[in-house]
This record gives sequence, structure tokens and C-alpha cells, in this order.
Amino acid sequence: MVMKKWLIILCGAKWQRLEKQEAQSLRIAKLCKDQGIETEIVVYRYQAQGAEVIDYMVGQVLSRHQVEQYDGFVFTSHFYAGRAAGKLAAVLGCDCVTDARRLEFSGYYPVFYKMAYNCNVEAGFCLKGQFAVSLDVWREEDTEDREGGDGISRKEMEIEAAASPYLKNRRRIQEKGMQEESAVLIAVGKGVGSKEMVEQFRNYAKSRKFLFGVSRPVAMNGWAKIDEIIGVSGHIYQPKVCIAVGVSGSAAFYAGIEGSGWIVSINSDPKAPIIKMSDASFTDDYKNIWPRMEQIL
Repeated sequence: MVMKKWLIILCGAKWQRLEKQEAQSLRIAKLCKDQGIETEIVVYRYQAQGAEVIDYMVGQVLSRHQVEQYDGFVFTSHFYAGRAAGKLAAVLGCDCVTDARRLEFSGYYPVFYKMAYNCNVEAGFCLKGQFAVSLDVWREEDTEDREGGDGISRKEMEIEAAASPYLKNRRRIQEKGMQEESAVLIAVGKGVGSKEMVEQFRNYAKSRKFLFGVSRPVAMNGWAKIDEIIGVSGHIYQPKVCIAVGVSGSAAFYAGIEGSGWIVSINSDPKAPIIKMSDASFTDDYKNIWPRMEQIL
């Protein structure tokens, strides 16, 4: 797939100055220009907070996409960038990379670099199809040149305190990549504490013929296989019951389980996002809850 057109998205409160995001967007636009890729830059200013901002912004991006047909979506570094990229990718069924810190091109294809394996290694992701990417803070040398923005389309829009009609149905996920239904999915996060515990949960799920998967941080930490990841960049499941153990609950992960009939979470952090995503939750050390959960299952 030859990339032809990207949309670069900036976001901030109405009063914020966006110099760093502007620098990132111009740097990317210039790199794209060298590759013959057309870019558009759009700025969203918000007064609402949280999910309303994300839903509205992604909805507006989808609306533009219906007309313009973009190959790539880049959310510059801001508070909602990662969650917005994950939600957009879930709706479109495309590739997703969050917290990218550098961009290069390999032939026709973009390669986004980010820190992985507990920030010990810089990993490059070569994207050969449609994608949604969020950026982390870039190095100064990658953003210092702010000149040369001539000919780049830039528009500003205000975000109202209302969810987009494109995303009011929270269970809208394309059938692409959807896994077969099963009674139970066991989803494990880093909160279980060790590779050995991940293995125990995997063996238990296998013995009961349940589905099994992990959050991306578990795989990136070397505790599980990459192909066991649940979410935007992994598997999408629709079990009758999903039991999430030690999972914090990022938007990218949630895209992989939101089709579940019931979501039950066990997490010792009462502020973990997964708590609000769940139909039922236990705020406690999973070791105090899981033995009883096994008896029920």
C-alpha cells in the first residue's frame, strides 16, 4: 500500500499554547512531503473533559475520513492522544502504535519508533497499511525546525461537550479480527506480578478450554507471547464473560474485550480505568479473590 494522505491531529484546552505539538506536526508534514505524501493538520480545542473529548474528536476525524479517505492518522503528544488513537484504530480495524518518539521512512513505508521492554530498547514498527498513531514527547532535534509550513492545510475546531454520533454505540467494532465466542476469557495484566503467575493463569485457562490473553505490557515485559495480546494491536474477543485480572484497562486493551457479555475485573487499584469499564469489579489483591473465582467457574 502506497501512502497518499495523512491527517495530523493536535488537541488542547481552549487556553493552551501548542508550540510542541505544532513543531511535531510540521516536522511530520515535512517528512511526508519528501515522500510525496499529502498532509492536513487539524486542531481541536476542548472545554469538555475525559471521554467526551475523545468520542467527539474521534467522531470528527471519522467524519473527515469519509470524505478525504486518509491512509494515516497521527495524534500529536497530548493528554488524550493514546486513547484517541486506540479508539480510532478499533473502529477502523487498522494498525495502532502509541507513544511513538521518532519517525523515519523505509522505502514507501513509515517506521514509528517507541521505547519498549521497560524502556530498555527502542523498537521500530513498520506500518504497511492504514494506521492510527499517537506521539510521545520528541527529542528537541526532531522538532526544532518550525519553519517551512507553507502549503500545509491547517484548521481549528472547537469540541463541544457532547459525544459524537459515530461513537454512541460503544460496541461498534468491525468484524475483522473478531474471535469466536467462548464461555470465558481470562485476561491477565502486569498486576499479577510475575511471568510464573501468567503461566499459571494460562495453564488454568487451557485446562478449562477457556480463551486466554494478556495486556500489551505483559507481552512487552517478556512474560507472554506477542500473539497473546488483547486489544487494538492484538485479538478482539466476544466471550460471554471476560475476567480481567491485574489489568489497568487502557483504551487500546478495552477494544479487545468490549464485545463481552459481562466484564468482571480484579484490581487492587480503585482508580484503575478497568473498574469503570466493568459490569462487576473486586478492588482487592487478586490472590484474595481468585481462589473463590475458580470455584465459581
